Amino acid sequence: MADLLDENAGSIVPAGTLGGNSVSRAIGEWTVAHAKTIERVVKSIEAPASTNIAISLKDIKELDTSGAWLLLKLRTQWMQKGGSVDFVDMTQEHQHLLTAIADAADKVKLHTEPRKRISGFIIMTRQWLRDGCADALRLVSLLGALAAAFGRRLVTPGAFRFPALVTHMMRTGLTAVPIVALMSFVIGAIIAQQGAYQLSFYGAEPMAVDMVSVLVTRDMGVLLTAIMVSGRSGSAYTAEIGSMKMREEIDALKVIGLDPVDVLLFPRILALILVLPFLTVIADYASLLGAQIALWVYIDMSWEIFLHRMRDAVPLPYFMMGIIKAPFMALIIGLIAMSEGLKVEGSSESLSRHTTISVVKSIFMVIVVDGIFAVISASLGY
Repeated sequence: MADLLDENAGSIVPAGTLGGNSVSRAIGEWTVAHAKTIERVVKSIEAPASTNIAISLKDIKELDTSGAWLLLKLRTQWMQKGGSVDFVDMTQEHQHLLTAIADAADKVKLHTEPRKRISGFIIMTRQWLRDGCADALRLVSLLGALAAAFGRRLVTPGAFRFPALVTHMMRTGLTAVPIVALMSFVIGAIIAQQGAYQLSFYGAEPMAVDMVSVLVTRDMGVLLTAIMVSGRSGSAYTAEIGSMKMREEIDALKVIGLDPVDVLLFPRILALILVLPFLTVIADYASLLGAQIALWVYIDMSWEIFLHRMRDAVPLPYFMMGIIKAPFMALIIGLIAMSEGLKVEGSSESLSRHTTISVVKSIFMVIVVDGIFAVISASLGY
């Protein structure tokens, strides 16, 4: 009721016509103190019948930012009904204020209600599941295309691109040897030193050889190698394929009658599958060398004792279990890298995003594959 009795609040009153145009007068105080009342008035005023409307501001007693915003709101409300609305009889201060408020209003984003937590969680989970299923189908489709390409090469081996295979093997394997060997050497030394330190409380420092030998040959060697290859070669593959997609080179290959799977994807993935087992062997030897040196320095263990204990601790099936995992991990890395590369759209932001996604997915799936093999080997008694 207090608002209805607010006689000083601003309002709009009709002022007749001038030259066929409707004229209205803004009167009273258009300030924040009366904003509630003015807003109610603005909502209730119907636009004049004329399409050309002028609003005179000469009778406004006071105008602040709230009043200016309500005047602009009234103008917008009437313009949406098909009329053209002009402010007339303005002072210079009124004009500056209305211009400033109009400019600021253009930059303000509309407020959207935040999603409710439960419904937002359900929507997000549903989107994750949908994306996961789409990615799984895409990987299966790509695997089928690669199997078909492999079958075609068996029928026509002369069409196989050996130079491309050798090039990718050198880039993926030979140039990766230093970093793989160095990282494995350091990690092997750390595991051995920490293992010997913890076992020293039980007087069992020599058991560190058994621990590091089994751990490296069965899991750590191939896992670390696959993670390093995911970050190094997998990301490079995604960036290469994504760049070709952005430059429409893949479409150009199709136009000239070449299959992109044969030319681009198959040699890269085959190179990964062939190279990763050799990198794993190098990583195993580098890790064991690091462990050997660490134990020699830390507990003065001779090299003969180290080799003797390692030979007893690691039977051949343990070593082969680590090597067998490598081609499967390489296939997973290659499929994810190619799939993400083919999903790149025409922007550098898309390229960087899919390259990052490729590395994250590859590392996650490599760990999953290692876990699956751990379960299988345990069930087989190895």
